[in-house]
Amino acid sequence: EETGKIRELTEWTVRKVLQDKRRLIAAGHEISVAINISGRLLADPKFGQRILEIVGFGATGLIFEITETAMMSNPDRAMHNLDRWVDAGCKIAIDDYGTGFSSLAYLKRLPCHELKLDKTFISGAQTSSKDRTLIKSTVDLAHNLGMTLTAEGVEDEVVLAALKAMGCDHAQGYVISRATNCDELLRYLGSLEAEDIGGST
Repeated sequence: EETGKIRELTEWTVRKVLQDKRRLIAAGHEISVAINISGRLLADPKFGQRILEIVGFGATGLIFEITETAMMSNPDRAMHNLDRWVDAGCKIAIDDYGTGFSSLAYLKRLPCHELKLDKTFISGAQTSSKDRTLIKSTVDLAHNLGMTLTAEGVEDEVVLAALKAMGCDHAQGYVISRATNCDELLRYLGSLEAEDIGGST
């Protein structure tokens, strides 16, 4: 963002994700891939159109992650881009949920499919009753609005188990995997399949 190259980087990232998704599908893995969209781009109509040109219509398995604060500079133009992307088949996730200032005001307006609860709430899932209450309340809120809830920054099995018990749909963090490239991801998914086969025999 500081260099002014965020648009070129994001466009390259979207093209790379589409390329990687084709490899994953060819290997039998129909999984969704999420891409962070900078707040500096969210309200840019030219960027919105360029993304549609790259992605095309009927784009399945693509999730664009935005932050609540990214909507604040020009919400109407940002909403226009989001609506167009959703119409093309993409899904929208609110990243770092709980750290913004206008969560509920935007939740009822945004065409969102997923809330990603910020990691600041997650580490206390096992030890803090207040954190557990906030997590469970957010899970219920997401579900009642027709969205899924993803916990960010999950780093140990105990916390992961607590999140499952509270109805959390997905988790991301070091307890599952560190950041990886497509080759390593394919090996990881293959190892999970091998474990499933081994466990069922």
